[in-house]
Amino acid sequence: MRVWLACADSCRPKGAIADDSRRGTSRCRTFRDPPGVMATVWANPSPAPSRLIAARYRSGVTVSSASPANAAGVLPRQVIVGALVLTIIVGLVFVVASVWGAQTFEPRWVIASGESRPAGADAVIDDPRIATAWHGVLDGAPHVLSMRPDVPFDLSLALLLPASGEVSRHLHVTVTKDGAERPIATLDGSQGPWVPFREPWGGARYLRGPEVRVLGLSAGSYAIRVTGTGGVGKYVLLVGDTAPASVGALARMAGAVPSILRDFLGESPVRFLGSPLGAMQVAVMLAVGAVGGHLFRLVLRRLPSTVRRRATPNMGLLDRGARLTIAVVTLAWAVTGSWEPTTIAIAGFVFYEGLSRWCVLHAAVGHSTCPV
Repeated sequence: MRVWLACADSCRPKGAIADDSRRGTSRCRTFRDPPGVMATVWANPSPAPSRLIAARYRSGVTVSSASPANAAGVLPRQVIVGALVLTIIVGLVFVVASVWGAQTFEPRWVIASGESRPAGADAVIDDPRIATAWHGVLDGAPHVLSMRPDVPFDLSLALLLPASGEVSRHLHVTVTKDGAERPIATLDGSQGPWVPFREPWGGARYLRGPEVRVLGLSAGSYAIRVTGTGGVGKYVLLVGDTAPASVGALARMAGAVPSILRDFLGESPVRFLGSPLGAMQVAVMLAVGAVGGHLFRLVLRRLPSTVRRRATPNMGLLDRGARLTIAVVTLAWAVTGSWEPTTIAIAGFVFYEGLSRWCVLHAAVGHSTCPV
């Protein structure tokens, strides 16, 4: 006769019959084979990780020690959590190593999609010292960016153009103070040179043209005017040289770069996946979804026994394959479209279901496809 003590980390062995009269721990149940079959004993004698202990049971047959989780094909939760933590660490190290010392600009829109042209200025620069990349599309009229610093500052300006597509390099930028006609700084795109430039955080490709730096400007009211031949064309104006270092700036960058790639540069948002910021966003949101599923399952395990059983593995091989396929499709849909963080987190949750052999929907209705 074979006696099985199956814990919450594994499915019931095939052919085993439940025997609630035998219990090893509060989280385990005992199963027995039909009479006349004699073999091994599975036990969990302590809170330590389960082991298949060498033992003799009636027949005198001795079995070697091994892990029941591995024998049942179950991935231990320690491995899952460790892999998630390692993914986050690798992602952060990749980001730091890729952009250490690199100049970073927070992307902004001169006129955001759906907004009307405001009176007096198309955009307001809050702090000209903070590095921002103003993306604009000239539509027949010049763009005016205003700023009103209250302390002396140094002004840095540079022009970028999309690296792909037909773009006009005949752009002209002038900076004036307090409505004066004589500019204090100018940029002439027709003079060049234009060299390839790759934005270090988001991976977007541009052509970098003329730039200027004016030192020791006083407080006051300034206007930056952008014009182009024919009044039509895409451009990016870099303002400032102090890279933003806040978490909020990184979040805004992560939300803006896919839209810039798709709508402004005409490229696939998948390119963002190969950038430090895109890789970090995917790693973190996948981990958030998977860890959220694991924590929810741990809560179920600490509820009364009638609910605790819902935390046990409840999916067979076919269901696991379906969950992993759904997770891959969901992640692919996210990175090729809107890059919605919630969608990526859902993919991480479904990945966890497939790896841990546990489905929250099965648990909710008390259904199981484990081989029994």
